[in-house]
Amino acid sequence: MEQAYDNMCWKTLYEMMSRMGFLEKFMNLVMECIMEPRFSVIIDGGLSKWIMGKSGFHQGKDLGIKIALRVQKVSHLLCADDVLLLSDAKLKSIKKVKSILSDYCGWTGERLNHKKFAMIIGKTVERRRMKKIARIMGIKVVEELDYYGTKMAVRRLRKADFQILLDKSLKLLNAWGNRYISLVGKLVSAKTIFCNLPLFLMSHSLIPLSILKEFEKHYRNFIWNNPDGTHGLNYLAWEELCKPRALGGWGLPSAVSSMEPMRAKFAWNLVERSN
Repeated sequence: MEQAYDNMCWKTLYEMMSRMGFLEKFMNLVMECIMEPRFSVIIDGGLSKWIMGKSGFHQGKDLGIKIALRVQKVSHLLCADDVLLLSDAKLKSIKKVKSILSDYCGWTGERLNHKKFAMIIGKTVERRRMKKIARIMGIKVVEELDYYGTKMAVRRLRKADFQILLDKSLKLLNAWGNRYISLVGKLVSAKTIFCNLPLFLMSHSLIPLSILKEFEKHYRNFIWNNPDGTHGLNYLAWEELCKPRALGGWGLPSAVSSMEPMRAKFAWNLVERSN
């Protein structure tokens, strides 16, 4: 959707608060705080005519797809003012999605942001139907897109698609490289900040093992390299650093060792928490 405070009507906010059961006195206080104000601009020492402010508020059964056999359908994901819609490639479902979007924009006064609006269609859909879907929705069809750092594509993700993880790690290391940090400080920083970078990607994507090994290489170099960037002496084996403190290690999470548990946890939640 377009950015907040563009076209949303205040009546929508009032109606939503009413439906959610807020007291009328509270709703009136909220509306008094945010209702459309008036402005007057001083030009050459004189006040202009009143300018009325028009703005909005910050927005943040049959449709959807199944990502596994025994789970409910997923139709949409919401994050701030971005919406990710999921649907099968049936023309009936596509027309329903189009109708929902049109009704929503008509009710709220919002508009679709066509600069960010894109659609991915699976490879199993024939080209003729793909063209019909694109014509109905009126948006461009792409082969891949990024959604909050997550690569979404109709093909199997390759090593190059996860280069963003290595870029983030190098950017972080470059920010820390110009300042002197003690060995203990490096271990604490690596454990609390650096090692958490791949967790989000590992929770939902099959990251190639080579990427995780390269990430751990950056991880180790940050700990053992000298302040001037030259290669330092590794005083302790990596496996020893990754051991729990009770066993004499520093409890540093290993990206390679965490890969399989993260995938197993995702699969277990998918099976056990189908809703």
